[in-house]
Amino acid sequence: MFVTRSLSAVVLLTGTWFAPASGQNPEYRSPAGVTYVSQPDTGGVARAESALAAAPREVARIIQLGLAQSAIRRYHEAIATFTRGIAIAPDSGMLYRWRGHRYLSVRQLDSARGELSSAGHLEVNVKGLVLLDGDPVPPALQGINPIPNFVAVVSCQTIMGGSPTVSNVATGQFPATMSGDSRIEANVTLPSPCFAPIVFVGLSATTWFAVTGE
Repeated sequence: MFVTRSLSAVVLLTGTWFAPASGQNPEYRSPAGVTYVSQPDTGGVARAESALAAAPREVARIIQLGLAQSAIRRYHEAIATFTRGIAIAPDSGMLYRWRGHRYLSVRQLDSARGELSSAGHLEVNVKGLVLLDGDPVPPALQGINPIPNFVAVVSCQTIMGGSPTVSNVATGQFPATMSGDSRIEANVTLPSPCFAPIVFVGLSATTWFAVTGE
C-alpha cells in the first residue's frame, strides 16, 4: 500500500475588497517568526491605478495593478484587487490564479486551498508518496515510489440530465521521483456546477493512491 507524508493541493475562492493603504504595513509572518512589510511605491502602482481608472472593467489592467502591488509586497491589496476583478469577470481563470498565489504569499493556506481549481487551474505538490516500508510490499520496493509519473484527478458532484452524478477530470502525466515527490500544474475543464471537489493523485484517472488532505 502507498503512504503519504505530505500532500497538498491548491484550489481558490472568496475575498473582500478594501481600499489601498499608503504606508508600510505588515503583510505576513514567516514560519521563523520574521515579519515582512510592504514597500513604498516607486511609481508602478500609481501608474497601474491610473491605467485602471481609465478602463475600470478591463481584466488585463486589473491584473496589472495586482501584479504591481505584489511587486512591492502589498499582498493584501493585491488580493483585494484580484477579488474586485473576479466580481467583474467571474469566469477569468487568471484572476483566480493570481489571487491564489497571493493567498499563499501571506500564508493564508486555507483560503488558497479553496480556490484555483474553481477556475480550472490546478496545482498539486506531492511529497513522499511512497510504498509502505514493510510487509506485504516486496523488500526491493519498500519505502520508494516505483511509478515514474503521477496524474491528478479532480472529482466533484455535478448535475447531468437533471440528476446528480460524480464527474472525474484528470490531468496529464507529471514526472515523479523515486522518493515520491512531484509537482502537478495544469488547467482542467470542470463541469458546472462542481460541488465539493476532491483531488486524487495516482497512476491514472481510475487508479489512485492518495487524496488531498491527511
